[in-house]
Amino acid sequence: TRGLSNDHIVTRALGGAHTTDDFPAILGNAMSRNLRRLYDAAPPALKAVARETSARDFRAKQVVSAGDGPRLERTHENGEFRYGTIAESAEAYAIETFGKVVALSRQAIVNDDLGAFDRMPRMFAQAAVDLEGQVLTGLIENNPAMSDGNAVFSSAHGNLVGSGGAITVDTLGAARALMRAQTGPQGTVIGAAPAFLIVGPERETEAEQIVAQITPDAPASANPFAGRLEGVGEPRLSDPDAWYLAADP
Repeated sequence: TRGLSNDHIVTRALGGAHTTDDFPAILGNAMSRNLRRLYDAAPPALKAVARETSARDFRAKQVVSAGDGPRLERTHENGEFRYGTIAESAEAYAIETFGKVVALSRQAIVNDDLGAFDRMPRMFAQAAVDLEGQVLTGLIENNPAMSDGNAVFSSAHGNLVGSGGAITVDTLGAARALMRAQTGPQGTVIGAAPAFLIVGPERETEAEQIVAQITPDAPASANPFAGRLEGVGEPRLSDPDAWYLAADP
């Protein structure tokens, strides 16, 4: 089948008395290769701020994070070193399966003079990309509760500004200050720095302007965030006033 188009592969696979069930590898591999190629070509915008991992099964998993070490205390000469502990935290997740089946008969493929069979991998790839975008957007907008009982974005976590505002040097500075002040379970500053500015379609131009590198004509007009943030425009975000800062995953 090397070098053959999808049409020729299908024609050979269905030649004589054979049906599509007789050649699952030929048809399946042709579909899978196209599907993966098209899927990789158009990742959702929010995938830039996520980290992909794998799981062996569908049971709930825990992401365990070893917290910061114990605070060091001054010890005098010949003094006793006191015992400390290391805090930990864990968040749970589980994977799920999504899919859809479209059945094609031999007659349908033979009569496909409009190339619907060729377009099917593209449609499925677009559906997979859109699903990923919906899931990632949902994690942000649904603001789920974490293991401590507080929502991801909450005053308890010190990462939520109650009233939104335009994306300016001042508002970005306030948001960055909140991120830089984030601490581990025992109060040690973790040193997170913003890397991504996530916005919906209504603020995408605003975000592009604030992250653009422009040579200022005076020190007072310098933009400290130019070249330091990458704008991520996610059209699925529904709140026109909301924007988010995210660290490098």
